[in-house]
Amino acid sequence: MRYRVAEQTLILRVAQAYVDVLAAGERLALLGRQKSAVGRALDEARERFDAGDIPKTGVTEAQARFDAIVAEELAAADPQRIAGAAFTDLTGLPAEGLRPVGPALGMAPAPLEDWLARSVQGSLVRAQQRLGEEIARREVDKHRALSALTLDLVARAGEERLNGSGDFGQSSLNANSRSFTLQLTVPLFTGGMRSARRDEAVALADKARFDVEAARQLAARETRAAWLGVTTGAARVRAFEQARRSAASRLDATQTGQEVGARTTLDVLNAQADLLAANAQLAP
Repeated sequence: MRYRVAEQTLILRVAQAYVDVLAAGERLALLGRQKSAVGRALDEARERFDAGDIPKTGVTEAQARFDAIVAEELAAADPQRIAGAAFTDLTGLPAEGLRPVGPALGMAPAPLEDWLARSVQGSLVRAQQRLGEEIARREVDKHRALSALTLDLVARAGEERLNGSGDFGQSSLNANSRSFTLQLTVPLFTGGMRSARRDEAVALADKARFDVEAARQLAARETRAAWLGVTTGAARVRAFEQARRSAASRLDATQTGQEVGARTTLDVLNAQADLLAANAQLAP
């Protein structure tokens, strides 16, 4: 049982390390795409400044945004390397080229009652506590048997042989005896230590029963939280996808407005930043 609990814990640790690698890599990739977009905006701002279409402030704002993203990209590289090293240390496998998480959040989860029934039934911690409860009950039975009445069947068998000679000649004697009895033992006093151990066993059995109930409640509480996380997470993903589409439409409109002079370079940079934030929300 302890092996299965340790195995399940290892699975969770590997899954967490896997997600950490994907999240750090996606963050770094998003910053790279954002740097490319801001770099193009910076080149365009310089060309338009040289042509006299925009003031110097447009170039300065684009340069400041580009430098800030470069700094963020350098800062994001360290967590990506740390997450990859942690995954490799845990699994012995390279962290490069991991397959991303598929879009599996579109399906509705099973009802909460099904999750609760399966989690309580399959909880390894609860199964371990139930095993401890069974052992504690048997300990109580053992101590109770030591101080209970006992009825024993006692069987005896004997044989005596006597051979010898005397004044009256040779003599011999053979005697066989067999008996079966029932023996009832009534303990009047078993000692304070024995009764104290019995009381301790009873208390430990009560504790084991409470531990089983606590394990059941913990499994149900964690399952309920996980179920709510899945359902709420699916709704949040749909909302983030809509926000990303809106941010992309805003960026297109802002770029069009910049071309006709209705929007500034800063407006375009802000729209690009909003699109980056929307993409980051959808990262693993």
